[in-house]
Amino acid sequence: MALLLAGPGFELSDLMIGLIGIVGIAGALMANVAGRMADKGLEQSATLAGAILMLLGWLCLWLGGSSIWWFLLGLLVVDGALQALHISNQNVVYALAPEARSRINAVYMTTYFLGASLGSALGSWAWLTFGWTGTSLMGGLLGLLTLAMVLWDRSLLARSRS
Repeated sequence: MALLLAGPGFELSDLMIGLIGIVGIAGALMANVAGRMADKGLEQSATLAGAILMLLGWLCLWLGGSSIWWFLLGLLVVDGALQALHISNQNVVYALAPEARSRINAVYMTTYFLGASLGSALGSWAWLTFGWTGTSLMGGLLGLLTLAMVLWDRSLLARSRS
């Protein structure tokens, strides 16, 4: 994202690009919302909301290729979606075996960071190959994959309850 903001069309300084990162603070507020939802047994709803918001956020980011306001909105929505997904996933994972939380958390966080690394690699490849549109499409495709997995998980859960 910094490459877009530093390049033609925006030409923002390193300082300004860094200041845009402050938008992420607002996204952290979503962790509180997702946590409260999980406490009420609504972690599946928080996960679904996070997946849908992820798709909407990438649409905003794509529009942000030519508008700083769309970019900021997209950044805010994607960050909030990531927080919702992460917190609701952690809640589900921790409930699997409370006596093994440390081990389960180690596996979850390792997988989380491997996924983030893969996403960064794919995003960099998309940027170098197709520019901002390709990067946005890659983010949208990964968001769509996330939504598909959430819906699949919900259908498995519904079947197991019936």
